[in-house]
Amino acid sequence: MDDYMKIGRIINKSIRKFAREKGFALLLVLIAVITLFQIINKHYLSVNNIRNILIAASLSGTLAVGIGCMLIAGMPDLSAGAVGCMGGLLMALFLRSGMGWVPAMVLSLIYGAIAGAMNAFFINQFRMMPFIATLAMSSVWRGMGNIITDNQSIAISNVVFNNIGSTWVLGMPLPFVIMLCLYIIYGLILKYTKFGRSIYMVGGNRMAARLAGISIKKVMTILMINCSVIASLGGAILAGRMHSAHPSSVHGTQLTGIIASCLGGISFGGGAGGMLGGFIGLMLLNFFNNGLTIAGLSSYWQIVASGLLLILALTVDYINGRVRLRVLKVK
Repeated sequence: MDDYMKIGRIINKSIRKFAREKGFALLLVLIAVITLFQIINKHYLSVNNIRNILIAASLSGTLAVGIGCMLIAGMPDLSAGAVGCMGGLLMALFLRSGMGWVPAMVLSLIYGAIAGAMNAFFINQFRMMPFIATLAMSSVWRGMGNIITDNQSIAISNVVFNNIGSTWVLGMPLPFVIMLCLYIIYGLILKYTKFGRSIYMVGGNRMAARLAGISIKKVMTILMINCSVIASLGGAILAGRMHSAHPSSVHGTQLTGIIASCLGGISFGGGAGGMLGGFIGLMLLNFFNNGLTIAGLSSYWQIVASGLLLILALTVDYINGRVRLRVLKVK
């Protein structure tokens, strides 16, 4: 009986702690959005539409995991979309050459690691701003993708790999399950590991992190490589789901990942946020965009809404930052 009471107290404490966090408020907003669009269209929560939302969220969500870690460290990565696109193109080229999907995937991920290492090299050795370095490399990879394909799609005929989009696990599409596993793994890393704490310290106060003996260059290099590997994985999965790869297939997805992360409370300036909030932000963004489509609005309004949501998220992030500074000054 005492054990049950102890478990009950732990659960109650966890619920109260979550209720005080931004993720709880965001969850309420998500529920309100779902309720509103269900009233507008009774098919909004149909099985097929939920499936479409989860599949649509899987690519941007996969990229958002790596991007979220980068943002917590105070380093935006604008090359993730182009790296993911190139990863998908390489995957398709390797499969077309007769290579098995496993070694093709490994080589695609190795490319992602190289792309991330190049970002880290320019930032660490030439002291470029992450924003500038990753933006420049985004143009490089996007151009390379168009050159090697002549801006044409590459069909994928590997039956096993093509089934990735139609495979269901625990009632959910496989790409979404992979994305969900990444969120859980990196959420645990950020919360319970020494490296996770180092990421928060680098993003929150680099001087303090340096004085604490943390190698900022090492943390940045690991995060850059990690983000590009995850992006390449997302691009390869998308290629398998679409049965083809195209040079513009992942274009702009990194911005969706940034918007979702900022909506979920991950600070654009670094040092705050987590994977749980980022996941809720991702779901809010995708349910909202799908609701606009269900309501009969054109896809152009989704672009407008995404921009407005990003402005809102950054405004809230700015206000929260000012509040934290006031609290620190009072203390």
